[in-house]
Amino acid sequence: RDLEQTLILDCGAKTTNIIVVNPGKIWTRSLPLGGEDITEAIARNLGISRERAEILKKENGKVLMLYYGRERSEDEEAQKVAEVITGILTDLTNEIIKTLNFYKTQPASSINFKKVLLTGGVSKTVNIDKFFENTLSIPTERINYFNLIDSHPKLDISANEHMGSAIGLTLRGLGRSSLNINLLPQEQLRSKKFAKKVPYIVISLLCVFFALLSCFIFLMNKNNLNRSYLGMLNEKIAAYEQNKEAFGQLESAIKNYQKKSDAVCEQIIRRYLAALVVRNIAEAIPDSVWIENYEMDLNKQQLFLEGRCDTGLGAVSAFKEDLERKAIVKYVKIDKVKKGDNGEIAFSFLVALNPLKI
Repeated sequence: RDLEQTLILDCGAKTTNIIVVNPGKIWTRSLPLGGEDITEAIARNLGISRERAEILKKENGKVLMLYYGRERSEDEEAQKVAEVITGILTDLTNEIIKTLNFYKTQPASSINFKKVLLTGGVSKTVNIDKFFENTLSIPTERINYFNLIDSHPKLDISANEHMGSAIGLTLRGLGRSSLNINLLPQEQLRSKKFAKKVPYIVISLLCVFFALLSCFIFLMNKNNLNRSYLGMLNEKIAAYEQNKEAFGQLESAIKNYQKKSDAVCEQIIRRYLAALVVRNIAEAIPDSVWIENYEMDLNKQQLFLEGRCDTGLGAVSAFKEDLERKAIVKYVKIDKVKKGDNGEIAFSFLVALNPLKI
């Protein structure tokens, strides 16, 4: 059911709970006035026991509206009960009006109530809905909790007014409640939330403590290890100082050996590279071409070739093209080509080499 812009009055034995249902929020207040106050007022005004007053309240509460202009009851006792009940409910109405006026003064609390819903034991009083409708000028009805659930046809629903808490808890347990409200004071809620966090806080503090302890132990071990390394290093430095002269002589000998070794290695490398160049040239020489002279300068990365051919310029051109296809050759430049009296062709090439690496 739509409960927005609704005032709910839960009139219980000791208190009357005022519940304002506004779009998006719920506001509550508890008034210390209920069914027991009516019983005590009846007992006091009629001079009877509390037990007798409770019985009269339940039996004669139905004549409440006699106080509003109808004929007086022939039963004086019933009339007095009606007057007492009406007086208490009038006081309750005044407190409700004060509460609603206070609520309307709060920020963003403007509301025009569509209806009033009554519940609680006092709501069983006959005509109480008409009483509040007249005094509050808002349509009023009793809550029938059994409209919210399916019930057996033979179930006694006469105690409907007392079933609110039981049915509400049942709906909440079944996950069918539309609202979940915790009425505990904020201080207690915060205390409960904090109490739930205490184990995690303790565990976190213990983790931090052990983390700091581990860091401390690690740093201590590292410090001891550094001291050990420093001691070993000092010993080695002392030994080095004692043998510094011997180290100097050994270093000089190593440098001399290194120079000789570098020179030998360079010669070996140059010879290897020269052999590599010659092999590539030999692979490119056609059968009709022969080399008469070559000069190789590995520093300048170039080669000068002189040769002859007895089959014409085509073989010389083929030789040049084969050379240019070699990976070690950058380019081939024809220096000269000359045909002799015997038909042979003398030629010379300048061959630029790519950087040679082992």
